[in-house]
Amino acid sequence: MAITPSPFRAAATACIGFVVLAGLCAAGLLVRYDVRHAAGDIEVPQLRVLADTDATQAIGAEIADTVAGTDTRVLLAALKAKAPVGALDHAVVRRGENGETLFIPVNSMADAFGVCAALSDVPPHCAPVVASDIELQTAGGAPVTAATLLRNGIAPYSPTTSRAKVAWANFGSLKG
Repeated sequence: MAITPSPFRAAATACIGFVVLAGLCAAGLLVRYDVRHAAGDIEVPQLRVLADTDATQAIGAEIADTVAGTDTRVLLAALKAKAPVGALDHAVVRRGENGETLFIPVNSMADAFGVCAALSDVPPHCAPVVASDIELQTAGGAPVTAATLLRNGIAPYSPTTSRAKVAWANFGSLKG
């Protein structure tokens, strides 16, 4: 009597074979990447770290969907009339690559979401952002500094790494 493998054993062997083949392919791709990276064929983009700059960071709510050419002071007056939010008293102008926007600095991301929630019924779109003091200025054109923020009761934002998670690891060149 001949022993024939059961269908379960055949399926399990096929699955294990597929996993081994996929592992070998992944290892081959990692070795190829390391060789090309060492030869200079691949350039790895560098991450920009905000903590390494001299600029002061501020958390706030940004109103960016404004009509081109709209004066931010007029927009601010209209917002104060429609939604009396106390944080609007500290609003400044953010000048970025997309032009001028209204920036309302606050102390936490939760406060920024709160400001946006309070302004949700008002047409311009609001979004929480982190901005650099290099981009910020008062409505009169004066630069916004850490001292300006502190005078308004806003603590400058300093990113921490204590809550950061590992997003990438180089498994191809482990050295003991």
